[in-house]
Amino acid sequence: MSGSHPVAVDPSRHSRPVVGPRISLLLSTDRATLDTPSQRIRFTGESRDLVEQVFPLLNGSLSLDAIASKTGYSPGSIYRHFDELGEDDAIAWLGCSLHAQEEDDYFESLRLLARFWNRAIFCEPVAMRIFGCTAHVNEVRLWALEFFCFIRAANAYMAKGVSRLDIPASLQEIAVRHYVDEAEHEEIFREGLLEMGFTDAELDRHVPLPSTQALLNFLFETASGDFSGYLALFTVMQPLEVHPTSDQITAKYETLADAYPPVAPFFKACMRHDLIDAGLGHSEWGLEALVRATGLPGHEARRHIEDVMMQTSAFFCLFYRGIGRQQASRRDRAIRHPVSAAVAFR
Repeated sequence: MSGSHPVAVDPSRHSRPVVGPRISLLLSTDRATLDTPSQRIRFTGESRDLVEQVFPLLNGSLSLDAIASKTGYSPGSIYRHFDELGEDDAIAWLGCSLHAQEEDDYFESLRLLARFWNRAIFCEPVAMRIFGCTAHVNEVRLWALEFFCFIRAANAYMAKGVSRLDIPASLQEIAVRHYVDEAEHEEIFREGLLEMGFTDAELDRHVPLPSTQALLNFLFETASGDFSGYLALFTVMQPLEVHPTSDQITAKYETLADAYPPVAPFFKACMRHDLIDAGLGHSEWGLEALVRATGLPGHEARRHIEDVMMQTSAFFCLFYRGIGRQQASRRDRAIRHPVSAAVAFR
């Protein structure tokens, strides 16, 4: 069985397979079924036994060789049984990019990882509720405020990321242009929130949730490091090689606006922003421009890039979980004001 997105290099020696969220194994006496959001993959006979033994080990901690040693099945056989999950971006072969010999193979591996880690974010229950049009409107209002905090942070972490003298001017120009494109987008989202009834004063004083602040801190700290790590942030945020069409973007946000009328102005702002991004070509990676200009990175740099991609996904997942925890606490007041010691003990 071969997935529609085969990995660029032979994974049998180098990769650590990890299965993403919302993938479950269903077992019966004569059958093993991998249940994904879009398909069910069934195995019988010896394949059933292989899948039963191997699936619990696909957590990213063991290489294919190690899994093969534990189970007695060949790395190639394990790969063939699970590669079909790649059609849903539901399996990743961690470390595969470390051994790519050609630039095209390297970026094919990174694109697979980027889609996998991006998918993990939108498999978070809060994200699924919001974009599946089943969330409570208060949860969506809170998401809109916290997402605004993320957008506003571009003027901190992106400014930091492009403020460096250790890269060629042509590459810095690409990075600066991306920052300039995003720098004024805060106003698009602010207008949406103002139309929802918030005031400028409330938005300026709003304190992000701790989980949102953790994401913003991660983005700033990563941007403060090496340039490749900064650029790796955007591989997960913008994983697709081809940006969605204008019709697809419009249909997506019109559906969300219809589902949550009180938040419709914010979704219209999202639509406006995404249509602008589509026209600016933000699906093109600055990281790819860097590698094309300077050559394939070394082993440690490649490992760092993969780590940044994984961490980016993890902090965005935390962002959504924080929204879920806040909403579960029944705190309907979306705006969070700074608390001083005088207020706290009043």
